[in-house]
Amino acid sequence: MEEYSQNGQLERKVTYKEDKRNCVHEEYYKDGQLRFKRYFKDGKFDGVLERYYVNGQLKREETYKDGIKVN
Repeated sequence: MEEYSQNGQLERKVTYKEDKRNCVHEEYYKDGQLRFKRYFKDGKFDGVLERYYVNGQLKREETYKDGIKVN
């Protein structure tokens, strides 16, 4: 599923793996640069959450397991 702004710029993209509880969720800045990427498993955060600055540089990473932050 993709969502676009009025000017046609991609704002959000959700890629389902098996169903709506298992997916990759990405959001973008107005210029199209990736803002963050996170993973869901069984409806909970699971995996690495990556946050980026507007310039595309990695801002920080956080790791989740079953919805709980582990680092």
